Amino acid sequence: MTTPAANLDAERFGVYGTDDAGNHTLTFTRVLEHPVEKVWRAITVAEHRAAWFEELSLQLKPGGDAVINFSGSECPPPEDNHPKVYYCKVTRFEPPHILEYIGPHEHHRFELETRGNGCQLTFLATLPDITVFDDEAKTIHSRYGTACGWHYKLDQMEWSLDGIPFEDEGYAGPIKTEYYFVYRRMDKQ
Repeated sequence: MTTPAANLDAERFGVYGTDDAGNHTLTFTRVLEHPVEKVWRAITVAEHRAAWFEELSLQLKPGGDAVINFSGSECPPPEDNHPKVYYCKVTRFEPPHILEYIGPHEHHRFELETRGNGCQLTFLATLPDITVFDDEAKTIHSRYGTACGWHYKLDQMEWSLDGIPFEDEGYAGPIKTEYYFVYRRMDKQ
């Protein structure tokens, strides 16, 4: 099985901005050739979401938990404050059109609108400042790495919806590396 090639079309890279709290954001808009209901399942149903975003667990209701676990192991309790686990709350849940969850360092919103026989997905994600050093984890987070990670996650969702087989290339594979340098150039413009 091979992973599809990087798609370097400019409109797929999203738009930098800020949210109401002043956090840096990246908003992607993608037109998908699938109905809203199918894309909604890919986002909200664990069995479907596992193909592209298995790190997310959701309680599908306003006030429900949304936990993103990038630690690669069992999810620790919130009070342990693991640097790769993000605890959020669902702030909007309006099936099948809007899912939003917000936490101390995360804000993600999925919006779906019907477009002909398919739909338009608008996805907003917060980004760290350009470079943030995490003393506890001894790692550097950058907005470019986060941007290319979300770009690749959305690619994986599309491939899954389209029935295209793929393997996750890991943290710094060739597609993510290409995306990383595009995001760096975008930020300098």
